[in-house]
Amino acid sequence: MRDTPRQLNHLHWPSVLWISSALGLVVFAACLTQLSGQFGYDRDVIDMPVARLVALLVGAGVIFVSGVVAAKKLSQTPATDGSCPLGSVKLALAVMIVAGVVARLILFASEPALEDDYQRYLWDGAVVADGINPYATAPREVLRAAPGQHALSEIAAASGPIVGRINHPDLTTIYPPLTQAAFAIAHVLKPFSLVSWRGVLLVADFATLVLILVLLGVLGRSPLWAAVYWWNPVVLKEFFNSAHMDVLILPFVLGALILALRARPVHATGALACAVGVKVWPVLLLPLIWRQAIQTRFQLLLCGLIFAGLCCLWMLPYLAAGVGDNSGLLAYAQRWTTNSPIFASVRSLMTLVLSQFGDPLAATGGASAIARLLMAGVVSLVAVMMAVKPIQDANDLITRALVIVATLVLLSPAIYPWYTLWMLPFLALIPHVCLILVSATIPLYYSYFYFAAREAAGLYQTVVVWVVWIPVWVGIARSVLATEWSPFRDPAQSGCQTAKEV
Repeated sequence: MRDTPRQLNHLHWPSVLWISSALGLVVFAACLTQLSGQFGYDRDVIDMPVARLVALLVGAGVIFVSGVVAAKKLSQTPATDGSCPLGSVKLALAVMIVAGVVARLILFASEPALEDDYQRYLWDGAVVADGINPYATAPREVLRAAPGQHALSEIAAASGPIVGRINHPDLTTIYPPLTQAAFAIAHVLKPFSLVSWRGVLLVADFATLVLILVLLGVLGRSPLWAAVYWWNPVVLKEFFNSAHMDVLILPFVLGALILALRARPVHATGALACAVGVKVWPVLLLPLIWRQAIQTRFQLLLCGLIFAGLCCLWMLPYLAAGVGDNSGLLAYAQRWTTNSPIFASVRSLMTLVLSQFGDPLAATGGASAIARLLMAGVVSLVAVMMAVKPIQDANDLITRALVIVATLVLLSPAIYPWYTLWMLPFLALIPHVCLILVSATIPLYYSYFYFAAREAAGLYQTVVVWVVWIPVWVGIARSVLATEWSPFRDPAQSGCQTAKEV
């Protein structure tokens, strides 16, 4: 018994914390899978355990933070003595990868909790696999048609309940062609299968991990920082429980950065154009990619032609279908907004101003349009500013990319939890605490369903949404006011703490 304190002193606590975080991640996945069975379509939201889901996600955030702390400690002071459970970074990396894979595979058996976008994915995949333009017909048109009287009636019958569960069925799909190709691949593997779709997501997810590890090597940083992405509970919830498609963008974006760093502008441009073919926002990184990679006017002309050509190719199916009142793309651009206190505040201010000059109802619509244009203008300006000065090195390039993507996420009219994951791979490379904090607060988004089911949605909009974002904005404001967080300086000196300070 006298030796017990001495034995405890010899424990390598970073390794213990690392292993505990790995086990905690797997337990979280198992608990989420078990709990998800209570979120089926046969239950009303008020009867769903929403509060327990939020508590579970927040608790997983604590585990995630402990894993990030352990990554820092193991990276800085690797253990070498026999008392350490982890004798090397390679072993710690193996633990990280295995725990992440196990957690993901467990979630393959889960029921998507409070999310149903995947129903549209499965439907679109079937339509595309059958050689039909998915932008031409809204699901409701098929549902209203008499059996066998619509070109998609046979697909609708084969889908079972899926076509009837698609959200916003009066709108056509918004997902770009390369995303549609991924939907179709999942359908070909197994029609209308959520497991098949999750398999496609897992391939993109693992590719993202590999590219993060490559970039960490380029930056000369420990591969354990990949845990910021690989062990993130929001990744597990949104990509492998909710089955959102946004992970498909990440390999293309990271690949474009790697190719730009290797001075391969044509390939980098092609990779970024493919990212735009999955979702439009990576176009904001184009000036930065070209600033890093393009050396001559001929390269600029060639890259411009390639990017424009591929983007025109992505637009062809939209143009072939036409843009009508039921266009999902148009509706999203005009109306979608949620969980964005900055946008809501700007819109309220614009409404107040415009109401002094005309009809209040017209002022509301005009205010929303103006607020969207203002947010888009600010994000575009930041994207251009990041490409003005020469890029010093890989660290500088990735930091500027992080600034662009973080600005986009934080100023978007709609900030869903899965949107915040756009910036997560960059945070594994440049771990700024105030942005990593988003992963700890964004699960509170799901409390909206709890309040809305009890006719108290206003409480979420006026209180909870600020709880989600104020800590993040305070951290960012501290950095900006201190004039320390700049893409033109060493991020290790920034006021918003980085890998050296987490």
